[in-house]
Amino acid sequence: MLAPILQPWLPKLRNLTLAFVMQTSDALKNIRYSLHALAQPLAAVAGMVDLLLLEQPPDNPLYKEIQLISDKLEQILEIVAHMREITRAVSPSPAEAASFPAQDQPEP
Repeated sequence: MLAPILQPWLPKLRNLTLAFVMQTSDALKNIRYSLHALAQPLAAVAGMVDLLLLEQPPDNPLYKEIQLISDKLEQILEIVAHMREITRAVSPSPAEAASFPAQDQPEP
């Protein structure tokens, strides 16, 4: 049991904690949206570069340059995918977020 002197501070601490969790959740949603918005055009460009690569004979001087561009785009897409996994792992699910009590209403 908490010391009686801490009891009056418990609702305020609970509200501050919930506010922090909700702000963090909102920030993670924005990050996830931005990563998605970044991944989509990158994937389209990577697809176009891969098609360009398929049209080039391997002995073409540009082939190696196009292959390098394709490889680097793939690396970037892997980094973005990894970042998306991280944000999913640390953010609450929509059901969890909905279960948080209102910020200004302390739990009993």
